[in-house]
Amino acid sequence: MRKTLYLLVFFSLFTSLHTSAALIIYKGTQKIVTGTWGGNGTVAEVSTNSPYEGTQHYQFSYNVSSGWAGCGLNFDNWGAGPAIDFSTSTHLRLAYRGASGSQIFRVKLKNGTNLSSVVDIGAPNTAYQVVDIPLSSFAGLSLSAIREINFEIANVQTGTGTVFIDAIELVNITTTLPPPSSAATWARLNAMGKGFNTANWLEAYWLQPFNAYPVVNDYTRATFQALKTAGFNNVRLPVIFERLGSQSSPYTLNTNQTAFHLVDSAILWANTFNMKLIIVNHHGYEMNDGNFNAQIPRLCAVWKQLTQRYSYLDPNRFMFEIYNEPNNITNANWRTVAKNMVDTIRTYNTTHTLVVGGNGWNSMSGLTSFEPLNDNNIIYTFHCYEPYFFTHQGMSWTSPPNFASRTFPLGSDVNDLRSAFTSIKQWSNTNSVAVFMGEFGVGTPADATSRCNYVDRITHFSDSLSIPWTYWDVKNYADAFGIFPSGVMSSSTIITCFKTTMGLYVAPLPLMELSSLEANCEKNSVTINWKAMVYENNGLFVVEKSKNGKQWETVQNVKPNTDRIDYEAVAKISSTEKYFRLGFIAKDGSIEYSEVVTTDCQNNESVAAYPNPVAANSFNLEFVSNAAQELQVSLYSMNGQLVLDEKFDLVNGKNTLPIEVQQLPKGIYHLRLLTEYGNTMALKIVRE
Repeated sequence: MRKTLYLLVFFSLFTSLHTSAALIIYKGTQKIVTGTWGGNGTVAEVSTNSPYEGTQHYQFSYNVSSGWAGCGLNFDNWGAGPAIDFSTSTHLRLAYRGASGSQIFRVKLKNGTNLSSVVDIGAPNTAYQVVDIPLSSFAGLSLSAIREINFEIANVQTGTGTVFIDAIELVNITTTLPPPSSAATWARLNAMGKGFNTANWLEAYWLQPFNAYPVVNDYTRATFQALKTAGFNNVRLPVIFERLGSQSSPYTLNTNQTAFHLVDSAILWANTFNMKLIIVNHHGYEMNDGNFNAQIPRLCAVWKQLTQRYSYLDPNRFMFEIYNEPNNITNANWRTVAKNMVDTIRTYNTTHTLVVGGNGWNSMSGLTSFEPLNDNNIIYTFHCYEPYFFTHQGMSWTSPPNFASRTFPLGSDVNDLRSAFTSIKQWSNTNSVAVFMGEFGVGTPADATSRCNYVDRITHFSDSLSIPWTYWDVKNYADAFGIFPSGVMSSSTIITCFKTTMGLYVAPLPLMELSSLEANCEKNSVTINWKAMVYENNGLFVVEKSKNGKQWETVQNVKPNTDRIDYEAVAKISSTEKYFRLGFIAKDGSIEYSEVVTTDCQNNESVAAYPNPVAANSFNLEFVSNAAQELQVSLYSMNGQLVLDEKFDLVNGKNTLPIEVQQLPKGIYHLRLLTEYGNTMALKIVRE
């Protein structure tokens, strides 16, 4: 999610085997330009201000009004001549310099009144820079008949400046084709469905200096359950992993930080409610064209640790997104960074699907100008907040804050979005790679009708192109993107049009319909009882168990033999296993899981603290454990600040653990205990 208004999309020179010129549009003494036009500015061919090559270049002097200024180079003498065939070339090459601040230089192709999708050329620069733009990025227009190139200044509401353009030509660049996405990757993409981001929770780095990070109860089991009930199938979990460790080698992450415990909780909730979970490296330290090489060792070290920590997760349910919204960096340089991170992850894990986006804040044109990596188990991602001044109007945290009110749609808004989504799908098809939309949203300050119009169009375009999506911020309403105005998440409190356009609170056709599911203790075993109607006669029930609610093991399969059945299965378990779920596998291999049920058949674990209240410098925890295991002890102040975090190795039986509190002021504290096998306990501690 963008927190500042600055966008940079620069087009990489793909790994070239051969480059050849196909057609010169404007270079040296050659040109096919027959005329020019300017809007909110003037364009002229001049010899001053140091052309890139030759003796002349185009100078576009602009004064942005209502978020736009543009110019065009015409090829057909305003309709009197033939169109130009761009289809035999692979890239549009040009040199440019100029613009300022957060302004973005953009380009479209045109045939009569028909325009292609817009493509971001790049951010301001003081020296001429050559860029190669894949012609496949221009969607919605036949490349065999092009009559104009249109340039725009965007991303600001007002502003003045000058851009110089030179050396425009069509070229053919032969590249090494990436491997297509594997069958497993496509299956995981198709199973994602619609999702939500845990926005403003574990990525909220701005809370760190005030010792308020993270807000422990901002997202809970109940939140996940409510949004699962709404119809969300996947969760994107942004975390500031880079900021939870050292900035010097060996870049060790502080896995005792509460955020890591909350990630573990989110993993458990995703398993409990049968949801996909994308673990995202979000809001890291600044990376740009000037320092990207120096950042690679740190980023790789972070992912080595994260991969080792989370590789046990089911690869069909959990994914890893390597970096959120790279910006201020060219796609060529960003690809170098991404390749190093992917290579590091693959050293330790070859099974999990990775998620990778393009530059420009994971923009749509940033992705369509990104060369896919040499890995067949990647889902590529993009974010959509266009038109930016509409979706972010009235927000206090933009730069500058509080954009003016704007409705949707205006002018070519819908066509621009349609072209952009078509361009994404075209890029996906051309490279045979999987794509999903990791973020989109519209702020609550926008008027209700425009918000509805926007979400309707975005979900329509993505759903019609089979692109799964995750909405940025369903929960938070003030100064945010929420869809539940009251803060209560239910079918009756959601904004009606969001429920309709997002397809929420619509019960899908089930593989099985459970009327009951129980886990009951019987001596040294657990009996799993259920009653169900199944809708796949050739399917198979599967009973699974888990010690921690994260890693699952099949303990029994049951074959149904009638349309309405009552079945009972008995699973012999050890004393440390307490989580159970029932799955039903259809004949096509798809599987539907029940919610998780728990039982503590032999759980006589207990805890006591003494003395309590604590007048001395320490107190004792007496913990009776069912097994030799690790115990996480976390102590929080009344305002949620983590003040103590320790791990202890327990033996089977009674354990006496000394807890030092000498440095803590008087007050009330909350003690949270988490065992290795998922048992949680809590106590109130009074420090006198």
